[in-house]
Amino acid sequence: MDALHSHAIEEQRASAGDQDSDHAKGDTSKHGGFRALAGLAQDLQAKVAKVLHLQHATKSADEETSHESSGVSFRSVRETGRAFVIVTTASLPWMTGTAVNPLLRAAYLAGRPGPGERRVSLLVPWLPLGDQQAVFPGGRTFSSVEDQRAYVLNWVSQRVGYTPNFQLLFYPARYYKEMGSIFAVGDITEYVPEAEADVALLEEPEHLTWFHHGCRWTSKFHHVCWLVLVLRLTHLINCKCLIRGLRSFEVELSCRRVIAQLG
Repeated sequence: MDALHSHAIEEQRASAGDQDSDHAKGDTSKHGGFRALAGLAQDLQAKVAKVLHLQHATKSADEETSHESSGVSFRSVRETGRAFVIVTTASLPWMTGTAVNPLLRAAYLAGRPGPGERRVSLLVPWLPLGDQQAVFPGGRTFSSVEDQRAYVLNWVSQRVGYTPNFQLLFYPARYYKEMGSIFAVGDITEYVPEAEADVALLEEPEHLTWFHHGCRWTSKFHHVCWLVLVLRLTHLINCKCLIRGLRSFEVELSCRRVIAQLG
């Protein structure tokens, strides 16, 4: 009996040792996975830092060249004579926030007809007929830019009680049903006259910059401001750290100021 008891105790110890070994291996595997993720994160952070360093190195040169070539010596966006270009991703008759808000913003900044303190332009997407039918309510479509311009200006004039003194410009775009959003086709900055490329206000800027492959916004304009709907971050709560990180990286590359607005 003593021999059997001793043998049983030895087996229990051996089994416990195997379990401890398995737990140790599991812990090692788990910690190894965490270390691998941490290593990837550090590597990504290093690459982002390198890109930002190069971006900052070229930004000053771009700004200096742009400012010198235009002869601009403004110190504040409040000064008389500044030119504002509001760029957005939607237009009436689609009654969405990114169509209505920038339109009313342009009307407010421009004011009434006559000599004003600033020049204001509103740059909106022009959609092909098929996309217009998918987006605009009531089957409303336009055969030309001039027809849609007249519609938009008539709506805002009735809304504010006067005809605002701003110019309405268009850039080619397409509607993507899967994302429920409009994205530009080509380089948006090409549709901004050089004389007006002073202060840019980008509405829904993530959609204006995700696929932007042309001239850098901060090279085209003297001052670039993002107008971000803060509500969108709550829709992405499960990956908010990643989204905020990407946005921080995107901000560094394409603007100088971010303004959060309730959506």
